[in-house]
Parts: sequence; C-alpha cells; structure tokens
Amino acid sequence: MSTPAPRDVARPEAPAPPVPAGPAPGPWHALLAGLAHAGLLLLSFPPVSWWCMSLLAAAPLVWLASHGAGGGVRRPKLSFLALMLGTLPAWAMQNSWMIDVTALGYPVLCLILAFFPALYVSMLRGASRWIPIAIAAPVLWVAIEFFRGDLFFDGYSWFLLAQPVIDAPWLAAGGAWIGLYGVSGLCAGVATSIILFMQRRAKAGIATLLSIGAFIGLAASLAPPGAGASEFVAGIVQCNVPQNNKLAWKPDQQVEDFKSLADLSRTAAGNDVDVIVWPETMKPGMTLDAESLAAERSAQLIYKLANGDRMASTEFADATIDLSRELPPPMMVGEDAFVRFRVEHNDKGIDIKYDHRYNSVFMLRAGDVSPVRYDKVRRTPFGEVMPYISAWPWLEKKLLDLAARGMSLDLSAGKSLTVFDLPIKSSPSRVARAITPICFEVTEASLCRRMIAGERGRRADVFVNVTNDGWFGRSKLGRIEHLQLSRWRCLENATPMVRAANTGLSAAIDASGAIVQVGVDGQAWAINTPGVLTARVRLPEPDAPPTAYARGGWLLPWICLAAGLGMTLLDWLRGSKVGRRASLGRSSS
Repeated sequence: MSTPAPRDVARPEAPAPPVPAGPAPGPWHALLAGLAHAGLLLLSFPPVSWWCMSLLAAAPLVWLASHGAGGGVRRPKLSFLALMLGTLPAWAMQNSWMIDVTALGYPVLCLILAFFPALYVSMLRGASRWIPIAIAAPVLWVAIEFFRGDLFFDGYSWFLLAQPVIDAPWLAAGGAWIGLYGVSGLCAGVATSIILFMQRRAKAGIATLLSIGAFIGLAASLAPPGAGASEFVAGIVQCNVPQNNKLAWKPDQQVEDFKSLADLSRTAAGNDVDVIVWPETMKPGMTLDAESLAAERSAQLIYKLANGDRMASTEFADATIDLSRELPPPMMVGEDAFVRFRVEHNDKGIDIKYDHRYNSVFMLRAGDVSPVRYDKVRRTPFGEVMPYISAWPWLEKKLLDLAARGMSLDLSAGKSLTVFDLPIKSSPSRVARAITPICFEVTEASLCRRMIAGERGRRADVFVNVTNDGWFGRSKLGRIEHLQLSRWRCLENATPMVRAANTGLSAAIDASGAIVQVGVDGQAWAINTPGVLTARVRLPEPDAPPTAYARGGWLLPWICLAAGLGMTLLDWLRGSKVGRRASLGRSSS
C-alpha cells in the first residue's frame, strides 16, 4: 500500500529549456549582433537586393536572445542601447532621403526603428524561458513588425523582414495566404532553425524547417487562379516635378508643367489605351470639384505671371476639362477636393478657407468631371497628418515650424473606398472595376485588402495607384522599395496594378506581384524623367474569389500580437512567482 505524499512538500517544477553554454552576453555582444543584423538587412534591400539575406537577418537577434534566456544578461539596459546603436546604420542608410524633407525628423525616425529590434530581443529572451524558441521567435517577430508597421503612430510598414522576398516567387507565394507579415514570420523561423543547428539542437531545427517547407510547398501548389483573358491598358503619364517645386509651385512653372502633362497625355491617348492616368496631385491649380470651382470663379482669383500677364486661377481646371473633351479615353486625375471652399476678404487681401480638404482622384469623361471621386482614406503619418499630435493644432504647428517648415497638414481622411468602372476595348462585354490607392496607401495591407475584397466577394479587378515619389529626391532606393510594397499588395490580393508616379517609378505589376513593365518611353527604371508608359495587365475573372489572405489570413498578425502579449505576461507572472519563492527561501534561511 502506497503512502500519500505530504501536503507540505512542493511538487517539482517542469524542467526549464536548456540554456546555451558560454558566458552571459553583454553590451559588446549586443552591439555586434545589432551590426550583423543591420548588415544582413542592407544586403537584402536595394541596391544590393540579395533577397536570401532576409532568411538570415533575424539570426543574430535570435542568437542574442537565446544566450540570455537564462536571465544572465550583463548590464541589460546598456545592452539594450548597444543593440539599438548596432542596428542604426541600416535605418540611417535606408531612410537617408528624409534628410531633405525633415532633417529633424530623420534621426528621430531612425531611433524609433532601432528600438524595435532591441524590444524583440528583450521579449524573446523572456518568452523563450517558458516557450520553445522555434515557436516564440517567429510569433514575436510578426507581432512586433505588425505593431511597428500598422499600429504605432499609425504605422510605418517599410523595411519589413520579408519585403525583398517578393523577388523569390516560390517563397513569396505564401503571401496570398498569410500576407507579407506572415512571410516575415517564415523568414524569422528559418533564421531560428539556423541558430538551433548552431546550438546542436538538430531535431528542433529540422522540425522547424520541415514545417516551413511544407507550408511553402502547399501555398505554391494552391496558388490563386491566374489572370483571365481580358487585358486592361492604361496610358500612364509620368511627370517630373521636384518636391521643392511642388511645395512652392510658382505660376510660370505651373504653366510649363501643365503643357508637359497635356502633351504627354496626347501621346498616351495615341496608344489605344482604356484610360489615361496622371500622378497624385500633379494637376496645377487648386481643384476640380464643381462647387469649389464655382467659388473660385465667383471670387475672380488670378495668378500673376512673370511677364506681367494675368490668368484666372480656374484656367488649369478649364484646360484639363477641355483636354478630356479632346482625348477619347477617360482620364484619372489626382487633385485636391474641398468642402465649403470660400474666399474671404480682409485687410491684408484675401484668405482662402474650407471646412475640409481631401487628396483625391477625379474621373473625367468627354469634358465632364464625374461627381464620384475617391478621397484618400489613409493619410501618410507625418507627411499629411501627425498621429495623435494633430489633435492639438498649436502643438502640430510648433513641430512643423521646427522640423518641416513650409508644410501644412490640413488634409481630411476620406470615408469610402470608391470603385470606378472603366470600359475595356479588348473586352467590350465587361468593365474594369478600378480602385485607386493614393501614394503610401499601397503600403498598408489592411486597407488594400478592404479595397479589393468585399462582404460578397471581389469588389475590384485592378489597382490604379497614383503617387508622388518626388519626396525621394534623387534616391532610387526609396522608389524601388515603394514599388516592392506595391508588388506585395498585388500578390496578397491576386490583383494587378498600374502605377503612375511623379518622378518615377511608373510600372505595371501582375496579380502574382511580378513586374511586367517599369519605366517610361522605353527607359527601364527611369526616375526624374517625364514620359509615357503604356501599361498592360491581365485582369482576374469577374467572379474570381478573394484570396485566402483576404478571407481570413489577414488575422494572423493580430493573433501573433495577442500571443506575443500573452508570452510577455506569462514571463512576467512566472518571473514574479520565481522571485517570490526565492525571497521566501532567503527569509526561511
């Protein structure tokens, strides 16, 4: 007969995961790990573009976290700062174009971006004490990347781990199931398996790789349906208006730029296209909406030219309408729209006021401006709105005067995801349902998903992206990376895209995210060059279902974020419990 165990005898705890042998990591280890991570990231992104480095880039961070999983980190606060310092070169080089836009905001952004890898190591170090690192590492990577890209100050979803992997179709194919964030998790999983092999934990490493390989194989074999028979042809007009001109666009320069736009549009119309597309807000003048134009005419506003001539402020709008009457294809034009636009006179002259201003896409057909337009829904953080800060206009003005004098952040957010119906010459029996994300909106996966997938299935067939990439100045890197993110949106939603970019890169992208055409006038990858691109893409069938990502795969980052918070809470609770037991043990002694 067995004797029951006494109640006052504590049951043994489950054994903790093995802690790698070797000295506890400290600030120098953290600095070197950060530098290695930065170097691998730089190799994966343009101009080098070795996408395979994305599979390795997380490895130094996972190594650092796994060596501190036992809690023996020397000088943890200094190690955190050292890791931030190590990753800074990657963020500084990739965001260098911002120096000309906001010299003060540039270092702040770089420091914020450097914070997240250090946060990842800190959270992974704690979580891997209780949860296998093969699970914790990719889940936490997705959680932190999603928080940084979509939630923190409205998000900055650039330089995601898997972003360069769009050039590896067999690996990127998983994006149609779990999106770019999910593929970043796969990359982090590969990096974790490498560390497991280095630590002689071959079984765990093999299991991780086999799981990732099985998913990639399944995703590639069950790819969304290919393009249908209907070809959509867009006449893309790429203008070349430097951003410093755009911020202080003098009337004489506007006249010259409009002449160039009109000439390029006539060239595009001659290529038998279904629509002519102008880039974001590149039409000179103030607006195209009927009520605001009527207010302008009533106020008799004029521009004074250098030669002494005068022209009505509405002349550019009238000339655009006349151009649409002249050219057979409809025109999509990026321009501002207003609510209650009015001109008030005061002692100093006139004051232009309005209740709301929108960054919009207008449709013009045969001289008529359609009353239906698309107003930009997702304003660019710190370019068109200051998240949270805009609630205090006085504070916003102070910060703008300090960091980006000359900019005005008074755009309102649109409320509807307008779909434009465009006739297709090659398929007269159907129309192309076009959705028009503006500029940085193509970097937000959740918005582009909602643009394409409705409650009853597919609501649009093609992205028509209008953008002003003049913000990147002479940098080709920012333009290529913006194009990379656009390609991911096509893959995630199995939807092609045509892209009209001021200063380039204008392009055509198919439903798998592959570049069909890029550049203008036969000049591939042409930037800071005006020209025309006859962009041809094949549309999905009208009844093609949304992708698995659009139907539910988009939830994965949210699940990982919840799991990451749960891991952190578990580590805190268990750590507190162990600490209390240690304290009680010392008291008993």
